[in-house]
Amino acid sequence: MNFFYKHLLNRQLKKRVGNPEREKAFQSLNEITTILVLFDVKDYDAANYFIQKLKKMKKRLTVCAFVPRGYTMEYHETNINFIYEKGLKIWNDEMMLRTVSISPGDPFDMAVNFALDDNVYLQYILASVDSPLKAGFYRSSLHIHDLIISSPYESEETDDDKLKGLGDQLIFYLRTISSGNKE
Repeated sequence: MNFFYKHLLNRQLKKRVGNPEREKAFQSLNEITTILVLFDVKDYDAANYFIQKLKKMKKRLTVCAFVPRGYTMEYHETNINFIYEKGLKIWNDEMMLRTVSISPGDPFDMAVNFALDDNVYLQYILASVDSPLKAGFYRSSLHIHDLIISSPYESEETDDDKLKGLGDQLIFYLRTISSGNKE
């Protein structure tokens, strides 16, 4: 991505982050039914591991995978919205929603940015969707995430193994917490 375009996208992202109208809520996994999962296609195996766990729990998922410029591996998944960097010329709300097949106002109980690094596209989508709980594994300088799960120590694990472990930690945490809602 060229520097100028990334700068413009970061400016749009900063405007989105401080949305005071969004209601935040921590919910237990039992209360969460709809989930948006965002990931970089280079982390497909770890993300798929997490997605399959959520499917077994009968969660309704919308899945979006970012495909960086020059990435050659092709996936033939029909239940994943692929976002190809090379095809993106203008990035605005309308294009973002159309690209990821999200209708305006689609509510998600939780949105998860399943990336270990700074991906402005995934961050923009995360900041733009309507979700009371936004989780991730990357500590951004922007306050996009309501919940950040991180490893307490650096290890020699591969990124794939780290992401699988962090996904397991997120599921464990959401099973353990209580939102205080009495149903």
